[in-house]
Amino acid sequence: REIPIECRISPLIGDNGAINGYVFVFNDISELLDGEEISSRLISIVESSEDAIIGVTIDGKIISWNKGAEQIFGYAEGEIIGKNISILVPPFYPNEIPGILDGLKNGNTYDHYEALRQTKNGDEIIVSMKISAIISPPDGSIRMVSIIARNITIRKKLEKELLEIEDRERNRIGQDIHDSLGQQLTGISLKLKVVENQIAKCNIPDLCVDLKEVSALVKDAIHDTRKIAKGLIPVTLTSESLGAAILELVSQYDQTGAITILPRIDEDISLEDPVIAVQLYHIAQEALTNAFK
Repeated sequence: REIPIECRISPLIGDNGAINGYVFVFNDISELLDGEEISSRLISIVESSEDAIIGVTIDGKIISWNKGAEQIFGYAEGEIIGKNISILVPPFYPNEIPGILDGLKNGNTYDHYEALRQTKNGDEIIVSMKISAIISPPDGSIRMVSIIARNITIRKKLEKELLEIEDRERNRIGQDIHDSLGQQLTGISLKLKVVENQIAKCNIPDLCVDLKEVSALVKDAIHDTRKIAKGLIPVTLTSESLGAAILELVSQYDQTGAITILPRIDEDISLEDPVIAVQLYHIAQEALTNAFK
């Protein structure tokens, strides 16, 4: 069989300085080559990955940078190696990287960590990262930090567009319920009142009682309809701010008398993005409903 070897050859020098022979030392390097092949494959995987795979020291200095990182952030390997990883954080954005590195020292893990980052040409992108500490076996110290980052800017944009579509559809349904169904129920209630007055003149007590019960049910339906409509269009049409909308929501639960809620909310809290405001409102609404149940 054939095996790979490493060969070292040393001359045997005699007393007169002449070479009397040679010593050949052969080492079987099969396992070494297997390890090198595995390392080569791993390097190929890292270099061919579309994700950014970045190695940094525990103090944040970049020591490795693959092609995926170059494609996502725009920096070539030669111009980024040795720089601090904070170079990727936008100037106005809070630099949370020192806190993350300290967290790794305390054994924290960061998976699917989303953050805003900045490319070489100044574009802002949203990335999802897995940040892990590479531990040295002898003493358990952190040898380096591995960051695997994926650009999710397009995905986030699509998610926001879906939320905007959902918000518009919710508003449309809420407006239809308020304007169409609510008005129809109000009309039925008024008609019932007229019929009730007419029957009262005819002195038919049993029918008057039945009509009053029906009228009460219609009034309850009108109240529920308005409540549903208000729940569907809470921030954009019924309140000026998110804080005021949530306080109004709390007051609705307080009116039941079943539970007592002590809100600590700044009434002036508002957000520029109405989609986020509506989503936060519905989170609060769902939390209150669950607590109430």
